[in-house]
Amino acid sequence: MPLTSQIVRAASARERRYVLSDGQGMSLHVMPWGTKWWRFRYRFQHREKMISLGIYPRVNLATARLHRADARGLLARGVDPSADRRQRRAAGRTFESVAGDWLKHLEVPVAARISGDRLHAAQ
Repeated sequence: MPLTSQIVRAASARERRYVLSDGQGMSLHVMPWGTKWWRFRYRFQHREKMISLGIYPRVNLATARLHRADARGLLARGVDPSADRRQRRAAGRTFESVAGDWLKHLEVPVAARISGDRLHAAQ
């Protein structure tokens, strides 16, 4: 039986992690501390794999199902969803972008040390 938003909302923490299945490889993992993870289990090249589809409530049931459909579409084209995700994340992370982020991170502390006024540097 597929999950409903009411069942997902009502799922509460227990002493041990438990799983609520939605079907077609998607499930909701409810952790002992109350976090609810959407997961998609699949097989690729005869190996069982699992990816996270997000954390409830940031990713609701409908959105998790869309993510599952996207992953199933990749599998139908012969693409591993996990590898595709890693490749898309790495594509935006060039040395130039990482260096730029690091320089932005350093700007405020350096300016604060030069002027001696942290409030002025933060503005």
